[in-house]
Amino acid sequence: MNVYYSLYKSVNSKNVLTKVINGSQQYVKANPAITELAKVNTQMINLSKDMGISAPPPGMVAQSDKGYKESDLL
Repeated sequence: MNVYYSLYKSVNSKNVLTKVINGSQQYVKANPAITELAKVNTQMINLSKDMGISAPPPGMVAQSDKGYKESDLL
């Protein structure tokens, strides 16, 4: 879990795009932490499914807490 939050802070502090200067070339590329963050997130979701744990992502509210019922989906 600490890896997830470390990567999240890295993306927020260094922005989504990074500027690369290579000699006379300059270009913008995606922050590599974004890819790693997606991988860690996928692993956490798969692990929670394997353990039978169902929880909303950090910062989200579970649908059951919003007063929705299963019959609302019909």
